[in-house]
Amino acid sequence: MQSTVFTIFLLFVVMTEITSILLSSLSSSTSYTSVPNVILCTDFDNTITTKDSIEFIAEAALNSPLRNRLEKERNRKLWENVCKTYELETNSVISNYHLDSKVEEENLSNNAINLFLENDLIDFLTEYHLAEGISIRMILENNILFGISMKDIEGIANLLVENYIDPHFKPQKFSLVKHLNIISLNWSAVMIRLVLNRISSMNNNSIERKDVSIHANDLIFKKNTNHSNGKLNVDVQTAVHKLKRIQYIRSMSQKQSSSSDAELIVYVGDSISDLLALCEADVGFVINTNSKTFHNAVKKFGISLKPLPLRVTDASSSFIMQLAEKSVTEKSQGKRLLYQVDNWELLSSLF
Repeated sequence: MQSTVFTIFLLFVVMTEITSILLSSLSSSTSYTSVPNVILCTDFDNTITTKDSIEFIAEAALNSPLRNRLEKERNRKLWENVCKTYELETNSVISNYHLDSKVEEENLSNNAINLFLENDLIDFLTEYHLAEGISIRMILENNILFGISMKDIEGIANLLVENYIDPHFKPQKFSLVKHLNIISLNWSAVMIRLVLNRISSMNNNSIERKDVSIHANDLIFKKNTNHSNGKLNVDVQTAVHKLKRIQYIRSMSQKQSSSSDAELIVYVGDSISDLLALCEADVGFVINTNSKTFHNAVKKFGISLKPLPLRVTDASSSFIMQLAEKSVTEKSQGKRLLYQVDNWELLSSLF
C-alpha cells in the first residue's frame, strides 16, 4: 500500500512539473550578434568521467567496516537484487516504447518532417523515472548506503581523477566559459566538488566556488561522525529535474544580462536522462554514447543528431555562435538539433 501511494504521489509531482515545463520551453530564443559568454552545463558520470562513479559509491557502502560479515552478505545480495530490478523495470519501459530494437523508417512515418515530439518524450521519460524509482526506493528502504566515510568519498574522487576522467576536460582553460554547472543524478555532490578541485590543482589553477555550481544529490552524514546514515539529500532525480535546472539557469541569466550581452547556454550529456536538457540548451552536445536506446529515442522523438562538422584545428570562438544560430533556426521550426562528439578534445577547442 505504501509503495502504491508513493508511486501515485511521485506521478502527481512529475506531471505538475511537466505542465510548467511545457509553458517555459515555448519561450527564449536568443539572437547572438557577438561571441557571448558561455554558461557550460554538463552531466558528470560517463560524460566527464569514463566510468559510472555510482558503482564505486555502492561498493564503499557494501564494504563498510561498520557492518559485520552477515550484514555485508545481506547487503550484497540486496544490491544484486536492486541491479536486476533496475534492469528489468527500465527495460520493460524501453520495450513498451519499442526502443529496444532498431527503429524502422515506417515507425517514423507520422513524423516525416522530423518535428520534435516533446510531449511524447516527456511521457516516456516519466515512465522511465517511475521504473528507476523502484530501485532507488529499495536502496533507501534497506539502508544500503549506510556507513560510507568521508575518507571513502575522497578516495573515490582521487580514483576517478587518476583513472576515469577525460584528460581534455580542463574547465579552468575554457576561456569563454563564465560559469560551470554540473547537473547530475549522482549520489555525492561532495565527491563531484572534490573531483573538480583535484583537476584544477593538477593544472596549477583553482576553480573558485562562485564559478561552479553542483546540482546533484548528496549522501547525508551523521552529526559528529564521518559516516553516511543511508539517506540522501535529494536534488536531481529525473530528466525533468535536469530540464528545470536549465530553464532556471536561463531565467537567471536573462535577468542578469542585457540583450547586448547575451549568454550562451551549452549542455553536454550522454544518456536519455540528458535528452530534455540537451534539447532545451542553446547548443546540445552528445558525448561518447553508443547506447542503442539513446539513438533509437533520438530517432523516435524527432531529434536530429549530427557529427560536429569541423576538425579540431578549425575551431574558433565564433564557431559556437554559429551552432547557436543554427539551433535557434531549428527550434523556430519545431525541430531540435544536437551535435555528437567523441570526447572533450574538440569541445575544449570551442570554449
